[in-house]
Amino acid sequence: MKRFATCLFLLTATAARAQPMDVYGFNPRSLAMGGVQAASAKDFSAVYYNPALLREASFGLGVAYSRPFVGATATAEPQAWQTPVDPQLPPDYLGITTGFAVSVGGVLRGRLTAGVAAYIPKGHVFRSRLFDESTPTFYRYDSPPERLQLVLGLSARPVEWLSLGAGAQVLSNYGGVSTITANLGTTGPGHVVDRTLDSEVTGEASPVVGLAVGPFHGAQVLATWRGEHKTNFTMPIGVNMGTFGSIDVSVEGVMHYSPNTVVLGATTKLLSGRLELAADVDYQQWSKAPPPV
Repeated sequence: MKRFATCLFLLTATAARAQPMDVYGFNPRSLAMGGVQAASAKDFSAVYYNPALLREASFGLGVAYSRPFVGATATAEPQAWQTPVDPQLPPDYLGITTGFAVSVGGVLRGRLTAGVAAYIPKGHVFRSRLFDESTPTFYRYDSPPERLQLVLGLSARPVEWLSLGAGAQVLSNYGGVSTITANLGTTGPGHVVDRTLDSEVTGEASPVVGLAVGPFHGAQVLATWRGEHKTNFTMPIGVNMGTFGSIDVSVEGVMHYSPNTVVLGATTKLLSGRLELAADVDYQQWSKAPPPV
């Protein structure tokens, strides 16, 4: 009975946290292992989890579907001047995951490997939703999966027991500006003299660095650092009403935030390589998270 309980504990996947690829996973293997990939990613997905683990050529294509189950419960009755507001629940997500890794040949075979991984949402290339601060919302889960995500990485193996990796995660971001000039007039109807709107979708990048040492006696030690990543929605709107003055409005908010993250992990193989045990411990600096509105 003790052996059965121990095996059940080892096979139980815990909930992953932080960035979209951690929350939802990037491929079936990462989901099955509860997100413990910084120590054991073996294919192109290592560009995000730990680029130092890029070793061999690989290719993957999949479909990802997620349906968050979250809710909010009021802990106090609203004041007389307050209107009860239902929480804004995140929608379902559907997207395509793909990527590949290529190992350099010749004298550098097995020493230098490059990889690319991408998440392509089915519904929107970029989606941002901004709610009043009195509305309970879950911005960790709400908008990040509804945007194009790209990760690039490179691994170098100077000696057999040491691998170094570096890369960048790129998420789409949106911003723009709108200006309107109008003559209101005092004796007749006013009219708009000029209107302009300039908006664009850009890419915001953050670094990913990895390290792998070993294996020594079948065990390997690994470390990953992912830099802070923040994408904002910004849309200043200016209305010039001539002699009546002007109105300047700035609509902005945080659509996605991922903190500085340090991951330490270890892995070992048993039963002649047929069983792999891996563990990750990560520190996430959520104390630096900005308010969503």
